[in-house]
Amino acid sequence: MAIENAVERRRGAVRALMDEVQGAIAVEGLNRRALSRIESALDAVAGTPGLFDEADYPASTDPGGIALYQIHVEPDDGLALYLNVLQPGKSSKPHNHTTWAVIAALKGQETNRVYARKDDGSVAGRAELEVVRSVVVQPGTTVSFMPDDIHSIHGQGNDVIRHLHLYGRPLERLDGRLGFDLDAGTVVNYNANYMTPTIIRPDSEAR
Repeated sequence: MAIENAVERRRGAVRALMDEVQGAIAVEGLNRRALSRIESALDAVAGTPGLFDEADYPASTDPGGIALYQIHVEPDDGLALYLNVLQPGKSSKPHNHTTWAVIAALKGQETNRVYARKDDGSVAGRAELEVVRSVVVQPGTTVSFMPDDIHSIHGQGNDVIRHLHLYGRPLERLDGRLGFDLDAGTVVNYNANYMTPTIIRPDSEAR
C-alpha cells in the first residue's frame, strides 16, 4: 500500500506540473518569462519530499556515472520529464537541445556553464565557443534554456546529484542536437555520440 501511495503521489505531482507548464506556455508563449514560471513550478516538485527516493531511482554503478530516468512523457512526443542522477565529478560535453529545457535540484550541486558561439557556423563540423556565465544548480536554484542555448553540466562536491530535467520534447526524439568538443573545436550529433541511454521504470508514465 505504501508503495502504491508513493507512485500515486508522484503521478499526481507530475500531472499537476504538466498542467502548470502548458498553462504558462499558453499564456506567455515560448519565451524567457514562460521559462521562469516553469522553473518555479519544477522547483516546487523537486522540493517535495518522497517523490523520487533513492531506493526507486538509484545512482549508476557504471563507469559513466550517470543514470537518466524517464519519468513522464506527454502524448505525441510532448513535454518530457527526467530525473538525472549524476555521480560527483562527472561532466557533459557542451550541447544544445533544439527544444526548451528547465533544471531543478532535489539534491547536490551541479555547475551549468552557458556558452556562446564565437564562429558564424559557416564551416561544417567546426565551432568555437566561449563561456558567458555559470549557474550552480542546487536546491532552490534553477536554470532554464531556450532551444538554441548551449550548456554543459559539471558535478560538484562529494554527494550524488539528483536533478529534475524538463523538456519541451523527449530527449530520445531530439535527433538534431549538437555536441561540442572544446579542445578539438568540433561539432557532432550529441544523441548519437554522447547521450546516456534513458531508464524507463515500470511505473513511469512514458507514452
